[in-house]
Amino acid sequence: MKSFILSISLICIGFAGFGQDTKNSPNSFFGNTNLFRDVTFSNSIFEFGYLNSPVLGKNLSGFHFNFLAAFNQHFATGFGIDNLSTNTITYPNYTSAINPQFSYTVFKWRNEILIAENHKIGISIPIDIGIGYASYSDDYFQTANNSRIIADDHFFSGTAGLNINMNLFKHMGLTVGGRYRISSGVIKVGTDNDYSNYVLNATIRFRIFKDEFKDKHK
Repeated sequence: MKSFILSISLICIGFAGFGQDTKNSPNSFFGNTNLFRDVTFSNSIFEFGYLNSPVLGKNLSGFHFNFLAAFNQHFATGFGIDNLSTNTITYPNYTSAINPQFSYTVFKWRNEILIAENHKIGISIPIDIGIGYASYSDDYFQTANNSRIIADDHFFSGTAGLNINMNLFKHMGLTVGGRYRISSGVIKVGTDNDYSNYVLNATIRFRIFKDEFKDKHK
């Protein structure tokens, strides 16, 4: 976990100065007090797609969506949700399940390093930090407060990976890629290892450009 957090910190430090005009500025990196003067909002990104990932020893399918703001077509930040669910996983030792449901959702802050964003084929490096929520429920289970949740838990979730972005049109494209997820703090719904695994995605990607960036797509 420490190495994962350290990696994220180093990437953030590295990109903190990406907006500098180092060619024309006499100031050094640490001497320049206006690091973000050249950072410009370039476009918004909306992504919606399919997810596949092993959780609790089973291969689960689901969906995800992300909404990001991109700057200089080099870096994007925003938020998103991953969701995986199945009716084939029941709570351990709960033998009375009739219509079981397991759901795993991650509410995440997403950052992406964008490479060749204005070309037909580009690459992005997504880094997500978020809160995972997993729950077991059954339609025929009911508590005193009418909840059908047998057990649930909140825990840390972080992912990093690589995407290939195919910009079919100026405003729409397809993305395929993968990430590795690290989870920590799982207590009631399994173990950390049950939620730490690869995540594969196939995504439809929409972009809306600011005027001065509209004609830079190749």
